Amino acid sequence: MSLLMLKTRMRLRYREFAGLVSICPKISCVLMLPRIPHYTTLQKFFSRIGSPLLDRLLYVSINLFDISSPWIAVDSTGHSSAYASRHYEHRIHRKRKNYSKNSIAVDTKTQIIFAQKVRIGSRHDSIDADALIRKTKSLNPKGFSLDKGYDCERIHKVIREELGADSQIPVRMGLTKNGKYRMELIFGVNRKKYNRRSMAETVNSVEKRA
Repeated sequence: MSLLMLKTRMRLRYREFAGLVSICPKISCVLMLPRIPHYTTLQKFFSRIGSPLLDRLLYVSINLFDISSPWIAVDSTGHSSAYASRHYEHRIHRKRKNYSKNSIAVDTKTQIIFAQKVRIGSRHDSIDADALIRKTKSLNPKGFSLDKGYDCERIHKVIREELGADSQIPVRMGLTKNGKYRMELIFGVNRKKYNRRSMAETVNSVEKRA
């Protein structure tokens, strides 16, 4: 797993990365590798990694910190699986074929990622919100801040009725004003609580620059 993380950080293809590691014995020493795996081995292993494994790794990392009743921000962003830049794609008049949507739930105090959900292809933000929010239930969160893209009564109910937390989601103008919890926010959200949502945007920005 550490090899794959390093490969992703270095933005190399599997063959290129395996070749680099083979001529850099210090990397193998630091990662405590008895031998250098073939690049196809890395490729096959990565294709078999599922969300349950990533969730377990997140759970282990979260337990390294003393976190109690956090306020959580939820946000999503798109990622291309290609290495070409947008400028290059514009020059050759080609669009990205592979695209993924990554949604995260972040502690607004420490910027620790509590939960993540990856979906292939472009989808509406709210589709994965329920599952993402439920993953944080064991942390006993105080509340959640989400942008207008998540404005729907269903998400409010998950947060308030299942988790017993507060929800700060601006109501989109022009939509039918229905739902008990949406009506509570018809005149606006608590700006101090809602503005903490920017922490999730910061984490997404850092991930894209990494």
